[in-house]
Amino acid sequence: MFDRVLTVDWSGRSKPSPVAPCADAIFTCYGDQTTLSHPIYHRTRQSAMDYIHTVVETARDQKGTTLIGFDFSFGYPRGFAEHLTGSRDIRSLWRCLADRIQDDAQNANNRFQVAADINGMFPGVGPFWGAPANVQYADLPHKGSQRQGHGLPEFRATEDGIKGAQSSWKLFTTGSVGSQALLGIARLHQLVSRFPDIHLWPFDGPIPPGLNGVVLAEIFPSIFALDQNELIQRFPDQAYHIKDAVQVRTSTKGFLQVRRADWDAAYPSERLDDRVREEGWIAGISMTEGTLWSYHHH
Repeated sequence: MFDRVLTVDWSGRSKPSPVAPCADAIFTCYGDQTTLSHPIYHRTRQSAMDYIHTVVETARDQKGTTLIGFDFSFGYPRGFAEHLTGSRDIRSLWRCLADRIQDDAQNANNRFQVAADINGMFPGVGPFWGAPANVQYADLPHKGSQRQGHGLPEFRATEDGIKGAQSSWKLFTTGSVGSQALLGIARLHQLVSRFPDIHLWPFDGPIPPGLNGVVLAEIFPSIFALDQNELIQRFPDQAYHIKDAVQVRTSTKGFLQVRRADWDAAYPSERLDDRVREEGWIAGISMTEGTLWSYHHH
């Protein structure tokens, strides 16, 4: 179904990652139907996006469908976008967040300030929470339990059935994905502004059969079973001692194996309803079976 796949393990770091590859940094992995490349390590979000822009440029001149998957939430629980922008449209929300986020070439960014400002637009306390001890904003609680009365759900529909899924509102400490999402969405806005013909799944509806172009989707690499030891033994000179590198390779391989019939069975068009088009959905989590179909079929 996908002729080419690029998966991205994103990071919310506030400084460049070390020169030597390490965990909790950005890794990308590209593959097509004949070749699976080794993951690339990126020290900054800017360098990763420069590479991704190049991949999109190239894909526009190629026949077939290119999937680019990022491992952070593209949308938020129902009600957030409309409160912030007056619309449920994902592009309006992305533009609104991108207008607020500052994120320079060395990863310095204002994400906690932005989260505090947005919290101030809601009643009560929240929904965003979490920051380092030395980061103090009146409207950004340090603990999730300090929030009340903001009126939004904790999770999106796609996260309800996932063991270990974290809420997009959590910006700091173990497993938090909220910072990656705020910084990532701002970068995605720049990408789709430059390439407006990119298909945003599931927000733009089903992926057209035979699409010549790029599909952007949210992924969750933890749903794939990893064979880390085998990769370390086969490629000792690569970064497979780092789980993030293994995850992007495994995810890319998995999505290259997806068959159209399996995708359509997992995502029937009638299930891409208003809520899904507002909140988004994780590619790889079936709407009908609750399993990752690509791995169970091969």
